[in-house]
Amino acid sequence: MDSKFNKLSTSHGTQLNQELDRIEKEITALNNLVANKYRLQYKVSDSISNPVSNRNYYTKLLESIDKAVASGKKTSLRVD
Repeated sequence: MDSKFNKLSTSHGTQLNQELDRIEKEITALNNLVANKYRLQYKVSDSISNPVSNRNYYTKLLESIDKAVASGKKTSLRVD
């Protein structure tokens, strides 16, 4: 009985550790996004961040995301 328990415990422990590692990487990535690490590390030209065809696209997108977060709603975001 003990050997079955130890085998089961070990396999679940490994899965749990893998899941915790994955979650930790996701949290690190989210913290990097919040801190604008990637924006500071990878500069984007003005022509890309403000395309001629729709100059305010990204500004509107960010405003939509901020509104959704503030209201706590889970909706699809549209920028029209």
